[in-house]
Amino acid sequence: MRFIKTDQTNQNNKTPYLKSRDRIYLKFDGDYILRSQDVTFEINEKLYQEVVGHKEKVGRDDEWQIEIK
Repeated sequence: MRFIKTDQTNQNNKTPYLKSRDRIYLKFDGDYILRSQDVTFEINEKLYQEVVGHKEKVGRDDEWQIEIK
């Protein structure tokens, strides 16, 4: 796994760490990319942030799964 880039939701905020609703891109062996979204939703009073999985490059058809722990 390697970190590709981050798209901060607030371009004026230059914090050296990730915050809630920041978007990040991670690449795994086999050309899979995980990309977080700035979309959040709540289930049973727990807040979740959407993550989308891509094979090959960002912009293709998205495959995603919601995992509740």
